Amino acid sequence: MPMWLQILYRSIAMFILIVAIARILGKRNIARVPPYKFMSYFAITIIAALISVNVIREIAFGLIALGVWTVFLVALDYLSIKSKLVHDLINGKETVLIKHGKIMEENLLQTRLTAEELLRELRSKNAFSLADVEFAVMETTGEINVFLKSDKKPVTAQPWY
Repeated sequence: MPMWLQILYRSIAMFILIVAIARILGKRNIARVPPYKFMSYFAITIIAALISVNVIREIAFGLIALGVWTVFLVALDYLSIKSKLVHDLINGKETVLIKHGKIMEENLLQTRLTAEELLRELRSKNAFSLADVEFAVMETTGEINVFLKSDKKPVTAQPWY
């Protein structure tokens, strides 16, 4: 069989397999997954591509590698749902960056975030003054949530009933 035909068949099979694996791993917004999951997704696609272009010649070995990565991700998801300890170990914990309007410098160092980057993030969340911020928390996904002081929150209409 010509090599191009082998690559075509393998590519089609790997595409179908990757779609099935994506369904098994569940619905996730790729921008909000923890770094280890992103790297794992990346590893799975690289292994599939290597099988597809015949770099991994033994398909069984490639499928074993894909299976291991998939099973480990599913197992870690299951364990992190069942155990807070495993969840915190795998996903990490959120970090308070600003508490009662004061920057927590040691936490800023821990997250490897500069004061300028923090201020830029605050501005993107419509907090233009540090004095307006009650709390700022970096989530495990790297997103920063800002909680404004009560007198600085936008006015919202209350239902009349």
